[in-house]
Amino acid sequence: MLTSLAMAIGSLVVHSGELQMLTEAESVELLRLDGGVSRDDRGYLVHIGSVEDTTKADELCRLAARLPSLHELTVQACAVSAEGVRALASARNLEHLIFRGQNPPNDAYKELKEVKSLRRLQCSLSITNVGLTSIGELNGLEELHLSGASSVTEEGLQHLVTLQNLTFLDLGMTGVKTDLSALKKLPKLNKLDLMLTKVDDDALKTIAGMKSLETLYLSKSLIT
Repeated sequence: MLTSLAMAIGSLVVHSGELQMLTEAESVELLRLDGGVSRDDRGYLVHIGSVEDTTKADELCRLAARLPSLHELTVQACAVSAEGVRALASARNLEHLIFRGQNPPNDAYKELKEVKSLRRLQCSLSITNVGLTSIGELNGLEELHLSGASSVTEEGLQHLVTLQNLTFLDLGMTGVKTDLSALKKLPKLNKLDLMLTKVDDDALKTIAGMKSLETLYLSKSLIT
């Protein structure tokens, strides 16, 4: 029984029947959208390239959302717009969503508030503090990965204080520095990644006040 599928639509000609094939795989639980189209020896679609056509990328999201058993979706190197993210709102059991690359745009994250089952979110490298205002509405989130989003700063952390169920926050390689006081308002936060940031010794008092924190990553930060 098929439970994992690597799939995408890129520069090759794709027929409507191949698109519909995705929705017929009712048992698919994990899906990765990051390339062109090819077939393995069993006839399934597999990754080979990138999806630069926004219309095709958005259509992929719409079809993925129709998979009743899908709980994890990776969207990589796809030109997904806010419309494509909006299509994911109908995904009934999606728990883990991963955006890799520069898409979607900041204004697309507001559409995710309709994905009630979402528990883990990895954002694209292009997300900024503006995008965090929308993520702050995703009250069910337990893990948030912002690694590599260099435009995210401590000012943006204020938008995350509403995520009262958050247990893991990945801020590695972001623009955060000294003021981490907003994180003290996250009562369940037990894992924090600050690797490769400019967080320094002045932030240690705040970190020490995070009573639920159990795991802390500080490698290659400015803490001595």
